[in-house]
Amino acid sequence: MTSDSRSSHDQAAFTTIYREHYPQILAYLRRRVAAAAAEEYCADVFGRAWANFSSLHNPQRPLPWLYGIAGNVVKEYYRGKSSRQDHVEEEAELDQIAADDFSQVADLSLDINRALNTLPFADRDIITLHAWEQLSIPDIAASLGITENNARVKLHRARTRLKEALEPENLGRP
Repeated sequence: MTSDSRSSHDQAAFTTIYREHYPQILAYLRRRVAAAAAEEYCADVFGRAWANFSSLHNPQRPLPWLYGIAGNVVKEYYRGKSSRQDHVEEEAELDQIAADDFSQVADLSLDINRALNTLPFADRDIITLHAWEQLSIPDIAASLGITENNARVKLHRARTRLKEALEPENLGRP
C-alpha cells in the first residue's frame, strides 16, 4: 500500500502518534545507541511504523508497538555487522553506551548503577522498559513480541539477577 492510497484518517492518526511519541522513542534510542545515530534510527522506526501501520492492533496504545519496532532497529544494527569480532565489539559498545547512559540520565545510586552495568543487555532492557519507559507487563510483552507470562518471567529473572548483583560481595565491598 502506498502513501497515496492511505486514507486521510490513517495519515492523521499516524501524525498524532508521531507527534505524541517521537520524544519517547528518541529517548529510548539514545539509551541504546550512540547519540549521533539516535535521530537516524528514530526516523527509521517511524518509517517502518508508517509502512506497517495496518499491523497496529491497538491504536489507543501504540507505544509498545513503537518500542518493539525500535528494539528491532537496534538489534538489526548490531546483528548486521559482518564478522563475529565486529559483533562482539558492537555488543561491548552497546553495553558501554547503556552503561554511560545509566550514569548520565538516571538518578541512581552508585551501587545500583554498578549492578545494572554488570547485567546482560537483555536484562537491562527489560528492567528499563518497566522502570524508565513505565511499561506494564502486557506492554512489555507487546514491545518484545512475547507472551505476557514470558515477559513476567523475564522481568522477574532480570530483577533477581539485579538483586544478586547488588550483594556486597558482588559489588566489591566488604
